[in-house]
Amino acid sequence: MITKRRTITAIDVGTCKVSTAIASLNQGKIELLGLSSLPSRGVRKGIIVNLSQAVECIRSCLEEAERQSGTVAESAFASVGGPYIVGVNSSGASEVLSGGSEIGSEDIQRAVEAARAFPLPDNSQLLHVLHRSFSVDGQEGISNPLGMQGRHLEANVHLILNASSAVNNLVNAINKTGVVVESVFAQHLAAGMATLSDDERELGSLFIDVGDGTTDVAIYRPGGICHSQSLPLGGGRITKDIAIGLKATLEEAESLKRSKVTVDLAGVPDGDLVEVIGAGNGQRQSLSRQLLCQIAQARCDEILHQVLEILQAQKIRKELLSRAIISGDGAMLEGFPERAQEILGLPARRGFPRNVVGPGHEACHPSWSTVLGLLLCARDFQSEMAGSPSSLNAPLSRLMPSRKVRNWFLGRLS
Repeated sequence: MITKRRTITAIDVGTCKVSTAIASLNQGKIELLGLSSLPSRGVRKGIIVNLSQAVECIRSCLEEAERQSGTVAESAFASVGGPYIVGVNSSGASEVLSGGSEIGSEDIQRAVEAARAFPLPDNSQLLHVLHRSFSVDGQEGISNPLGMQGRHLEANVHLILNASSAVNNLVNAINKTGVVVESVFAQHLAAGMATLSDDERELGSLFIDVGDGTTDVAIYRPGGICHSQSLPLGGGRITKDIAIGLKATLEEAESLKRSKVTVDLAGVPDGDLVEVIGAGNGQRQSLSRQLLCQIAQARCDEILHQVLEILQAQKIRKELLSRAIISGDGAMLEGFPERAQEILGLPARRGFPRNVVGPGHEACHPSWSTVLGLLLCARDFQSEMAGSPSSLNAPLSRLMPSRKVRNWFLGRLS
């Protein structure tokens, strides 16, 4: 019998799959109760293009997680992605009302409000305000100015924007399953919550979330994210390239990508062959594995070179970054971290959601990073809304879902 209990539910609607995780909390510790995934329907490049198909897919995935967990989900935290994600740095200043005495929460609120007063492009929605640092009378790099002495306060933030229609359609689709969306988080921020260590956030790192339809990039520097961007390329393009190049079905191309592809061509003997089922005629033929891997490597290199262009455009010196962390389904492509290290000039590793589940857990896989990271976001969000104390420098302290709680981020600085 299904029973109700206090749980948190996370729903990640992606191009390739829909994932749902249900967990319970015990003194802040997450216990995973149900985890399900189904191939996406009605979604293209992270955007819902067929509402009825998306609703049915989300409902089926949710029902399976409910069955596993023995619970009924009434509300959920959702992730949103797609090619319209944009990150913008902004700053705002205010004079300290006390005239040089202690800086209060109202002073901080005015400075952050000034920073977030960014003119939004048409049809865009402010999804997150990520606080980076404050300056007091020109003294920079202050994480929390509360109680400090000063006359002039400046706030530096990173704003995450997305197309309003993308967010609203996602929320609408989930709500139509009978589940209320409590708040929405950007996919790459949730995935980063699950995979990045505290040192990688604080010392600086490059986070690359390779999905099926898009690749999301976030650059972490001391103080928080300084740049985020979505690229309209992902693992699905590699699959399509293989299908076209080898005249195979998409299903066959995906299977070959997962089982036979490496982007480290030096490890592929010249005589290696792969068996391919032709599209249309269904005939089997043997083709060069080198050709297969060359097709995949070309698209992989294109993605990585676009990431490198982002670093160069932002004038980020690679020696100031500790490493590149690669998550998402695309991270499991054999040889991808090594290829990233070669092209980006940074040590690279795969990003596993080890901040949620242990290394031996079946869900400790890059493909689960976003939905498991959403559980961390939900846990910290509920803790903050309940008024529990937490560190200003905790990862979520720089992440504010503005759709539901406009003043949440500002209030927790007091």
